[in-house]
Amino acid sequence: MKGLFFIYLSLMVILIGGCGKIKKDDIPSDLEVTKQELNDKKERLISAVEAYIRGIKEKDFSIIPYADNATKRGPFGKKGMNVQLKGKEELFNDWWKPMMLRPDSKEIVFKLTDYYFNESFTSIVAESVVIDYNAEPPATVYVAERFTLNEAGEIIDQINHIDVRDVLTPGWHKNN
Repeated sequence: MKGLFFIYLSLMVILIGGCGKIKKDDIPSDLEVTKQELNDKKERLISAVEAYIRGIKEKDFSIIPYADNATKRGPFGKKGMNVQLKGKEELFNDWWKPMMLRPDSKEIVFKLTDYYFNESFTSIVAESVVIDYNAEPPATVYVAERFTLNEAGEIIDQINHIDVRDVLTPGWHKNN
């Protein structure tokens, strides 16, 4: 009986030891394609954010890959944070023109600090520190902007989360 127990135990050790050892050739190719597709989605999200930042730096709305039906919510629009802008034309007229097309418009500097992705890689949150030289004195704001893209890589929804105190109330921190 002891002999049979040791044979059984030896077989279990061999079987357990072999578990988890998967050769690369054993991985189905469709998993590799999925990994590549996720990497492509991740790169598409990062590219959209980079185009958005480039559009702001160059003051060129056409660089930003907004879909025609894009929506945006943020504090620096005519309607404020509580009203969502709908459509590329409204984004241009109610957000872009008042912010970027002023004759005295100055530089806005972005320092991206991190990216966060949702599980399906359809949305990205770009975290950054932004220095806005349009404010007097220049304002440093901390920003987390979420962008959702469609399959074509166009921004279909954007929400800007910004600590606007330095812009709206310069020197506020000195009073606290």
